[in-house]
Amino acid sequence: MVEAFLAILLITMFLFILVSRENIQSKFNENVYAEETRILKSIEMNKSMREEIHNIGNLPVAWDDANFPIEVKNKIINENPNYLNCTAKICEIKDDCLSDEISDVDIYSRSVGIFASETRYKPRQLKMFCWVGAPGEVVEVGVYCGDGNCDADEGETSDNCPEDCPVPPPEPEKTCAELGGEVCGEGYYCIEDYLSANDSDECCPVGSCVEIPLLKADVTLLFSDVVYRLVGGVNHTYTHTRTFTESGGVGVTLTEGQICYLQPSFHCDPKGTVNYRIEANNELIHENKKFWTDEPQNVFNLTYYGTDDNGYPVVVEQYMCVKEDEFYPNTLTC
Repeated sequence: MVEAFLAILLITMFLFILVSRENIQSKFNENVYAEETRILKSIEMNKSMREEIHNIGNLPVAWDDANFPIEVKNKIINENPNYLNCTAKICEIKDDCLSDEISDVDIYSRSVGIFASETRYKPRQLKMFCWVGAPGEVVEVGVYCGDGNCDADEGETSDNCPEDCPVPPPEPEKTCAELGGEVCGEGYYCIEDYLSANDSDECCPVGSCVEIPLLKADVTLLFSDVVYRLVGGVNHTYTHTRTFTESGGVGVTLTEGQICYLQPSFHCDPKGTVNYRIEANNELIHENKKFWTDEPQNVFNLTYYGTDDNGYPVVVEQYMCVKEDEFYPNTLTC
């Protein structure tokens, strides 16, 4: 009987310890994500850091790349808790934006959209990656300093364990209206730094809310797979493939097309009606299309007209220079 009681007691103690550790780990995870969110939010709300991110050319930009914004990097380094190591990456808004650097530890990741600077609307995402300890080091999350809990019973204070017991910043004393600010409505963004108000995290100085411009389609046309034939001893015929590519994230409908010729002098056929649909970030491929001319040398100029899904006009054109059995797609010169 005593042995059975002791066995039950041991099992109960084991389960209690196991549940306690899981609760500690869960709380620790919540604290890490909260820290990441806080840092990312402060970057999103900072005008100069938004400008830094929007001034980057090609994406993605990794943490160790030379063109990673230095102000953003310093902000992350200076504000992440002592028990965390963090890096970041800047990607297109729709990318998965995965870390290429850390693979052998548990990674805590959070991202924020950086939608606009003062002069441009170019949606991007800033993603943070944090872990406990150095890369490659297996870390056991403890129950004292560094576990994300301020354990006053164990002597933890803001002086000896600031990562677990941070001193909260003073609460703002005024409302957004009292500060002379306003909250930007849906479809608008703030081009200045947000004001610290006690009733909103998105208090923008009055007059600094700017309407977010709608995205515009970006359509290109390329000729490929050109095959030459001389038909009837007169017509130089060039069978080819036409590939339309939309890369701006907005669908397009083309409704008119026109072909022009540079030889013997510039002239155009009348515009013709078409109905070509190019979905956002997709291609439309037309095979076995033909150009022909009875001139020994010519330049074809094919132009399409239409409208994107946000109402902006779209014009896309391409050239092909030919010289009898020689052909040079996507160029004006032979």
